[in-house]
Formats: sequence, structure tokens, C-alpha cells
Amino acid sequence: MQAGRQGNLWRWALAAAGLALLAAAGLLLTPRGWVAGALPAAALAADFNASLLAEARAAAGLLGALLLAVALWPRQLLALAGRLTPPLLRLDGWLRRGRRWALLLALGIVLAAAGLAGYSIARHNTFNSKAYDLGLHAQVWWNTSQGRLFAGSVEVDNYLGDHISPIILPLAPLYRLWPDPRLLLLLQAAALAMGAWPLALLARRRLLPHWSQGAHLAALLLAAIYLTYPALGFVNRFEFHEEVFAVPLLLLAFWALEVRRLGAMSLALALALLTKEDVGLTVAAFGLWACWRGRAAPVAPAHNASEESPARRTRDRGLQAVGAFWAATGLAWSLLALFILIPHFRGAESDTLARYAWLGSGPADILSGALRDPGRIAGHLFGDPRRLWMLIKLLLPLGFLPLLSPALLIALPALAINWLAGNLYQASIYFHYAALTIPVLFAAAVYGVERVAGRGRGPDGSPQTGPSAHRFTLSLLWLAACALLAFSFDQFWQPRTGQANWDNHSLARQIDPAAFQAAAALLPADGAVATTEAYAPHLANRAGLFLLHDPRILFVVDRVDWVLVDLTDHRYGAQPRQSYGLLRWVAAQRGLGVCHFADDVALLGPGCDDPTAGPAFQARLAALQGEAREEQVNPVLLEFVGAEYFE
Repeated sequence: MQAGRQGNLWRWALAAAGLALLAAAGLLLTPRGWVAGALPAAALAADFNASLLAEARAAAGLLGALLLAVALWPRQLLALAGRLTPPLLRLDGWLRRGRRWALLLALGIVLAAAGLAGYSIARHNTFNSKAYDLGLHAQVWWNTSQGRLFAGSVEVDNYLGDHISPIILPLAPLYRLWPDPRLLLLLQAAALAMGAWPLALLARRRLLPHWSQGAHLAALLLAAIYLTYPALGFVNRFEFHEEVFAVPLLLLAFWALEVRRLGAMSLALALALLTKEDVGLTVAAFGLWACWRGRAAPVAPAHNASEESPARRTRDRGLQAVGAFWAATGLAWSLLALFILIPHFRGAESDTLARYAWLGSGPADILSGALRDPGRIAGHLFGDPRRLWMLIKLLLPLGFLPLLSPALLIALPALAINWLAGNLYQASIYFHYAALTIPVLFAAAVYGVERVAGRGRGPDGSPQTGPSAHRFTLSLLWLAACALLAFSFDQFWQPRTGQANWDNHSLARQIDPAAFQAAAALLPADGAVATTEAYAPHLANRAGLFLLHDPRILFVVDRVDWVLVDLTDHRYGAQPRQSYGLLRWVAAQRGLGVCHFADDVALLGPGCDDPTAGPAFQARLAALQGEAREEQVNPVLLEFVGAEYFE
């Protein structure tokens, strides 16, 4: 009787949730609904997530209809699950035989790595990669491989003044063997794809006690969702960043925790710390999770025991001690890097902290401001629907199952870093900022699936009798449906992502590679060059690399010997009139002449005076400046450089 009442309550709850989602799709998410009214006036026409309303309406409508169907026709759905369960279990049995499961998993990883690497390399070859951040990192890796540790010039002279990524040191010798930015893209794709291996091992281990028949298939499905996860594809697409190496390492740490290989867990966490300064906060949260798990932790089965063997639950003081160590170490590492190391190498505080200046001038000011006006922070976090929609985009491919596990709390530091930033793009899935959130979400999804399995352990440690195998089938169908819906919204190869002035172009060719190669062939290999965003990654193997449109050029102009520029490429926020004026100013300051000019690509250098290219360049530049004459120029820049260069 009580079970029947509980079942009816669940049906009513599902029906109410479904009706609420359908109402939201029909009323709140229309162009005249609440969400549209809460967006800035130009948001719906902006490049950044312009399809927010359409995507949200489709997701709410489909999920609402699905929940309503579950509430109205539970018996029919169970009957459908009953017909699908036997073939799925037979497939799981086939996977368990021999090494088929491991081989299929390895094949998926290799194919995903090849696809991710092939895409990013093709994007680089079409000159759609850029200085921020592929060119910047390629130069640092090249300098480090040549013995000039962490040297750079694009943003700072020492990369440690921007980010603390010691992981570069052991990997830089690879760049000496193949000094090409495409190596970084290949390493990045391989690292991201490799995360599927510890994820699948974690899922198999956690689900085997509940689904002795089915765990292998469920683990393989989670690995497939990971490899096709939209946010993972966009992390790979957005240039290159060292923190991607933390993704498989954190997943490895989750698996090592479960099998009580504390040495492997500690090694994975230590290597993850070396990728970037803010990883320490996620490592600290993981350490707290390990402490909590040690309160009543299952003892790992004996070496000769099967993974299905029940495990005794007892307090694990060793795990708690190791967890406490990493909680303290992770926090100390991030604080040391952000407030001591980066300011030391930069000569000023980290520019990353400037993104949070709206919160206050320091920790004490931020805390007092939050206590005085808590609504200010809440308004920032929840006032723009686009932030909430990006959170849904992170959870939707996983069927929102991470919400069922407290392990999701490990993602709070990374989410806070991204959501509290003064910009909007840091909270989106279209850049690299979601990298540290991804492994936590997938680990939490594993624990969420385990909870759905509904088979805990009795007081003696033995498995309790759980629901039927239909729950296994319905769980897999739910995961697959949500992953497909999310994938229909976002594919990492889609034409453009990002927001205005910070576009992230895909494979469409914007400029002529042959024109660049003709000019670059005349550029000395060690020449210090000022160039454009798109050209910088292809010129990164040199000590002096600068961006012509970057404000930093005003202070390093005396270090520029060459200029290589496409006069018509104004992507990534480069303003034509301002860029042309800076080009003329740099040439005048350094006494540079025209060495080559063809197809709007110009190479300027010392002692050059090509009688044909020079006049053609000057005429073309004058014509382009005339077309951009009405554009506004930063008044400070105008005064610093001189108005005559912008006329």
C-alpha cells in the first residue's frame, strides 16, 4: 500500500514537472517571454549564443513531453524496456568476453583523438587559429625547448607572470623534436580523449555490484558520451591550454580513489597541480571529497577477488589523511601561485584577478561587500539567463544525473571561478574554461547512475535486492536521449562560436595561405615580428613575437624588426582604422620599408625599399584608411601615437 502511494506521488511529481516545462516552452521562452525580457537588448541578435531561446524552448518542450509520458504511461514504458532489456544484456555479455570491452574502448579513444586532432590541425592550417592562445603557448614551448625557460613576448616576457604551468618543463623536449604548434594540438586532443579510459574504469567498478549484467555496456555508453561531449569538443577547439592535461588526471584520481591506490591518486593530483594555478582549488575540493569518503569507506577487495565482490565498510584513516593533505596542498598551491608567484614574475598582480574587480579590491573587501549586499552577487550569477543556460548545457548531455551525487560539489571552485568573472564568455561552453568542470561532472554522473541503480548494501556489506533490470534499460535510454539532444544543439565543428569581437572560427578559409607563405619566406627565422592574430601561430618559433593591434605594442615597439600583416584581416576585435594607424606608426618608429606586398599581404623590414611593392602598399593602405575614416579611435591611443598616423 505504501509503495503504491509512493509510486503515485512520483507520477504526480513527474506530471507536474512535465507540465511546468511545457508551460515554460510555450510562455516563458518565447521571443516575448520572461527570458527574452531579461536579456540585454542586443543579446538575441549577438553572435554569442544567439539561439538561446530556440534551444531552451526545444529542450524544455521535449523533456516536458518525456516526463509527462513517463507519468501517464508507466506500464507501457516498462513493457518497452522489458522488450529492449534482453538484447542489451546480451550485448553486455558479448562485451565481457575476452578483451572486447577494452578493445572497443581503446578504439573509441583512438578515433576520438584522431577526430579532435584532425579538426584542430585543419583549423590551424586554414589560418583560423590565433595568437591567443595557440601562438602564445607555442612560443613559450619553443623558447623553453631551446633553454629559455617560460620566455615569451606576446603578453608578458615570462609566462609565469601570466599562468603557473610547470607541466611545460617535462613536455617541452617533445617540442624540440617537432617544433610545430600542431604538436600542441595533437597532445591536447590525445589528453582529452584519454580521459575516457579512467572514466570507463570508474563507471564499471561502481556499477558492477548493482548491474553485474549491464555495467560494461553502461560504462561504454558513458565513455562515448564523454568523447562526444560538446563542451569537451569546444575545449579542444579553442586553441591550446595546458590545463587540458588535468582532465584525464582528475578522472584517474577518481578511479584511483575507488580502488584505494592512494599513490596513483596522489601522483595524478600532483601532476594536475602542475598544469595551472587554479587547478589547486579543484584538487583541494577533491581532497575534501576523499576525506568524506574515508568516513565510511568500502575497503578494496582483495587482489584475487572479482570487482563484483562486496566490500566491507569501515573508516579509512589513511584515505582521510591523504585527502586532508591534498585539500591543504591544493589550496596552498593556488594561493601561492596567484598572490606571490605570478605577481613576482609579472611585476604586478595577476591580470586574471582583474576579472573579479567588481567584487571588491581584496578578500576582506569582497567578504564585507557580500555580507552588505548579497543580492549583488546573486544578481550577477542568475540575472543573465545565458549563464543558467550554459549550466544546463553542461548537465544536459549527462541527463542531469550529476545532480544526484554530492561529488558534484567538487566542481564548485571551477564553477565559481567562471561564473563570478566579470565577463560572460568565461561561463560558456565555447571556450576552454569548462575544462576543470568536465571530469568532475562525469565522475558525479557515474555516482548518479549508481544511485539510480537503486541497489545499496546491507549492514553486512552484501548487495540488497534492487529493482528490475528495466531500470538499467531506462537509464541507458535516458542518457542516450539527453546526449543526442545536447549534441543536436552544439557540435564543435559548427561555423562560429563565441561573442562579438572574440569569434572562434571553424574551417572556412578567411585568408589566403599562399599569400602568407610568399611573404613569410622572406622573413628571417630569428626576426622579431609584429603580426596579426591569425598569422602569429605560424610565426611562433622565435624569441620576438608581437601583435600589431595589441596595446602592448606601444611599449615594445623598440623590439620590433619586422611587420607581417594582412591588411584586410580584422577578425578578433582588430579595428581597421586603429590597426592601420598603428602599422604606420610602427613602420615610422622603426624605419621599416616595404619588402613585399601582394594580395594585401605586406612584409615590412629594415633596409627594404622595393620600387614596385612600396608604392602599391602605400596606395592600398591610404585607400583602406579612407574607407575606415569614420571609425572611432581610442583617445588615449590617439594622443600617445599622434593623430597624423590615423588620417
